[in-house]
Amino acid sequence: MLVRTIPSWPSARGLRQEMERLLESFGDSKRTPQLRSEVYPAVNVWEDGESIYLEAELPGVALGDVNIEIHANQLSIRGHRESPETDSPSYHRRERASGEFSRFLTLPVEINADKVEATLNDGVLLLIMPKAAVARARQITVKAN
Repeated sequence: MLVRTIPSWPSARGLRQEMERLLESFGDSKRTPQLRSEVYPAVNVWEDGESIYLEAELPGVALGDVNIEIHANQLSIRGHRESPETDSPSYHRRERASGEFSRFLTLPVEINADKVEATLNDGVLLLIMPKAAVARARQITVKAN
């Protein structure tokens, strides 16, 4: 009996990453990496009883280059990261992307957009987003008849 194993196909994302790695290995230093919404900025999102919290990594992004919008439970983070321009650079490796970026998230509950706090400190954006009153848990008192 002949048994033959067929290697599994890589995912589309894995194939794309491998193709980009191969192009970089050929010394295509003129290619400018672009920021992609599925990977940039990297975020952590968590919640407690009152708020949703988000941390996003935005190294090299100036405060004035970030735009945050919230509508109900939809969050968008958009911005621009400049690339350090020098006269005719000859890159050996270029992994830090520059240019426009956007990230869209659906939050688990509706947010009170009027009370959102945003800070950018050492390249980390922190959003504190209070839950809308309809989304907060309430204690219900049980009465006897």
